[in-house]
Amino acid sequence: MIYDDEEQSILEARNKERFLTPFLGKANSRILLNSFPTLNEIAKLTDTQIKRKLPKISQRKIDLLKAAFKLSSEFNQETVPLGLPINSAEDLANLVREKFRFSRNEKLLAVYLNAEFRVIEIRSIAEGTPGEVVASPRQIFEPALENGATHVAVAHNHPGCYAGPSQADEEAAKALRQAGEALEITLYDEIIIGTKMAPRLRDYHSMVEDGVLPSIRDDDLFPTPE
Repeated sequence: MIYDDEEQSILEARNKERFLTPFLGKANSRILLNSFPTLNEIAKLTDTQIKRKLPKISQRKIDLLKAAFKLSSEFNQETVPLGLPINSAEDLANLVREKFRFSRNEKLLAVYLNAEFRVIEIRSIAEGTPGEVVASPRQIFEPALENGATHVAVAHNHPGCYAGPSQADEEAAKALRQAGEALEITLYDEIIIGTKMAPRLRDYHSMVEDGVLPSIRDDDLFPTPE
């Protein structure tokens, strides 16, 4: 069945309400959704913020709701589509986006690829603060040596912020590409997942697509000696 935009919006709203109702009740669910229209926004609310909107809600119900969000997040992280081909930054963003959905801090993930750019493993590398995450090249490349990956793609998030990189992000990506060269493991790309804002009509930034890193599909970084 194909739905038009209005019907699709109604279905999505009903699904959000169905998710929240067992924990909060229908009336409370509608109050929260009126102020915070996405489950992602609700998942990031503190206990105090929820109680401001729902003064009569019990702490037990809040705890149950947060446990449900956490379980959902863990399930998404455990679902790894092994063998999935990664042909673009968009493919990479689609693969990791859900893994950042409920995060209030910056996190860094590594996606390990074989020589045919197919997924071998996705691994959580580090979690930082709402404004920064730090990881060493060793943390990122050591698993690649363990699982036999040829390429590594890195992704981190900007919680609630524009996906555009800082100068530090760009410098870190370049340094990571250089570190991989010594191990003959290529940094495929580094992407940042954030909030969709004009003029960019997408919620991710790619270091390769924006020219910070050269594409390894075009450049032979490790030419065979003659």
